Order: sequence, then structure tokens, then C-alpha cells
Amino acid sequence: MNHMEIKKIKERHNLRDTAERLGLQVIKNNVCCPFHQERTASCHLYHDHFHCFGCGTRGDVIDLVKQVLGKNFQEACEWLEGGGFMPLTRTAPARKERHYPLDVAHLEGLLARKTLTPVVEAFLEDRCINMDALTGMQDIGCLAQGAAFFQRGNSFFLGDSLLFALRDARGCLINVQARACVKNISKRNKYIVAPDQPLGLLGLFTLQDYDGSQPIVVCEGPTDWMALRTCGFRHVVAFIGADSVKKEGLLRQICEAAGGQVVPRLHVFPDRDDAGQKFLVNLRLQGQGMGIHVEEHSAYARLEGYGWFKDFGDLWALAGKSGRTAQLKAEIEEIMGHGPAS
Repeated sequence: MNHMEIKKIKERHNLRDTAERLGLQVIKNNVCCPFHQERTASCHLYHDHFHCFGCGTRGDVIDLVKQVLGKNFQEACEWLEGGGFMPLTRTAPARKERHYPLDVAHLEGLLARKTLTPVVEAFLEDRCINMDALTGMQDIGCLAQGAAFFQRGNSFFLGDSLLFALRDARGCLINVQARACVKNISKRNKYIVAPDQPLGLLGLFTLQDYDGSQPIVVCEGPTDWMALRTCGFRHVVAFIGADSVKKEGLLRQICEAAGGQVVPRLHVFPDRDDAGQKFLVNLRLQGQGMGIHVEEHSAYARLEGYGWFKDFGDLWALAGKSGRTAQLKAEIEEIMGHGPAS
């Protein structure tokens, strides 16, 4: 089967119809991921690929058939072309059990790589990130040329990346996330986490000296985390994805890392999109059940004179490029009633 034949097969079979043929319930182009247990659909169907924001599995329409039905490439193509359907009485598609244990020792070794490549340095400079503010890059490693690190041998990216440690309150490595630093990379390849692993939190080590005098800021993703740390916030913890907030026990991990006490208040600067609002809603719901007040600072999105920005990381980069970081810090202090360095 040549390249053109494969391309035509992919063009003839869209992901939504194929997912329904496989017995998956599609709601607004989302399905419950067939590759891990979940109650809320976190696998999104794009026009040319699928991506699960829970376990990181991704692929095209042929990959979906292969992985759900346990077929090889040729068999998956034949199933698509042959008009195959899963029985309507199935409640869930069959899936192969996959076990990819995290190679903790290997990953800790990668996280110990602190020498920045020119590509990574340029990325950090463009984002106006001060590495000195990140406590010597604790829990951050630098990968050159898309170094392979999963036990199954998959590479991270085609270019240089930053690797972030996701830990629990005891400091145990639970997962990792990398952020590609090369320019013009597609959104689907920009971030990746180790598949088939629970999600930990980034930055729990910043709570080791928490005494209640400084605010705890939570955010979504490593780029905002680096920007908030550079801005001067001492205690910053990042979740990986809006749905990860709903994972049982993650807010408790924050409390345990903060000395075992229930923290009374968390501060959040939500992204200016639907995912940001989803993150905020999930955070509030989880906080209510634990007696934690979630204080939203959406007013930062209305700051003028910086240009358009999607999130705090974008805003910090714009302020840095225009030499207005001191002004931004003052405006953030006014919004919060408590500045980063107060």
C-alpha cells in the first residue's frame, strides 16, 4: 500500500464517523478515552487526528482503529474500507492492556540536565523568563534534539525541549511533561506527558516554606508557572490541563506540601478561553469540598496597553519586551491587594 493510497483512506474516513462505528459515544467531538478509565470525555476528535488530554494518546483515524481493535496497520485499513462496525450492544470497545512503567531513575537523570541549548535559551528570552527566579531550575531539565525517554522508546519532539517534573507532596516523581521550544511547531506536538501514568503537580517544592504570609497561586501548565515565578510569586503550583483539577487528591497534595494544613485560599489567573474557565470551575468545585476559597483574578485580562494575550505567560512576555514588568507587578498588586513580593 503506497503513500497516496493511505492518504486517500484517511481522507475518506473522518474521525467522528469512525469513532461511532467503533461504538464510542461522540458528544461535541469528544469521547471517553478508550485507552484509560475515565468518566468525563477527555479525548478530542480533530479533523485529522485525535488527542486525549488525560493520558496523552494521539493519532490519526487508522491509529484509532488499530489501538481500539488491536489490529495491525493493514488490518485497520481493511476494516475502514470494508465498512466494519462494532456491535451496537457493546458498552465499550475492546482494548489491549498496556503497561509502560515510568523509568524514574532515567527521568531524574534527564531532569538533572541543566545546560540550556541555544534554542531553549532563545525560547526563554522570548518569554522573558528569568531562570534565576526558578530556584536554579529545580524540577526542570533541558532536552536536546528530542531525546527519547519513555521506556517504550518514543521521542519527545523533533527539537529541543524543557522537561518538567510532576510530583506528589512527598517529592516522588509521578509523571513528566515537556514543552517544545522550537518555533512553528504544531499545537498537538507542543506538549506531551508520559502515557498511562497519573498526573502529578508542578512546583509543589515551592510550598516547603509556606507560612501563610505569601499567596499560593495555581495555574494551568508550565509556561504560566515559569512566568508567575519570574514575576516574583514564591508559591506557585501548576496543574496539567483543565480536567486534571478533578483528579482526586491533587488539591490535598497542595495542602500536604504546605505543611499538612488546609490552605484557606488559592489565587488563580485563568486563561482567557473556554479551557481557562473550565479550569476555574473545576478548581472551585474541588475547593468547595475541602473548605478552600478560590479567588479569581480575571481583572488581569482587562489590563490595557500590552496588546492581546491569551494567558498570564503571554502577558508577562509582552510586559518584558516593552520594559514594563515593574508596571505590571504594580497592577497585579492592585488587582490582588497583595503583590508578588509583598
